[in-house]
Amino acid sequence: MSADGGLRRLLPPPRRRPNLLTVLLRWRAELLVAGVLASLWHYAGAGAVGALCAVVAVLALLVPPVRNVLGGAAQAVVTMHRIRSGLVQAGVADRAGRIPWVVTATARNDVVLVGLWLHAGTIRADVDAAAEVLAAACGAATVEVHPRTLRRDRVVVAVVRPRWGWPTR
Repeated sequence: MSADGGLRRLLPPPRRRPNLLTVLLRWRAELLVAGVLASLWHYAGAGAVGALCAVVAVLALLVPPVRNVLGGAAQAVVTMHRIRSGLVQAGVADRAGRIPWVVTATARNDVVLVGLWLHAGTIRADVDAAAEVLAAACGAATVEVHPRTLRRDRVVVAVVRPRWGWPTR
């Protein structure tokens, strides 16, 4: 894809079906949570899992720092998914059809910072041109793209005010 926006490919990038290892790496946070719950269920039983969920729910309701941490973690995990979806919808991919890797996601107040690793053939301007699509995919007010380091294959996508589960936003 060109950075100037004037020239575009005649054909869309080919859609590749990722292999199992790629899927496992992309879903690492969700699989970790599911694995911890499944192993706890296996070793301690359903009563322990239910009690743990009840304790976490009560702590989230009564203790604001716990609520903020759990809400931020949930927002970070959901934002990773929505950024991946937005990259596919916007067509941000290299010639082989690979979307950028979503490496990290951290929530800070009303902003979720998502770290991307760009494959060869994808530049920061491609992600910047897709900012409106990413904002729509994330349900965010705006999306800003910033360089992470001096390396050109790393960028940080700042998703400002994503709105999941907060009806007042």
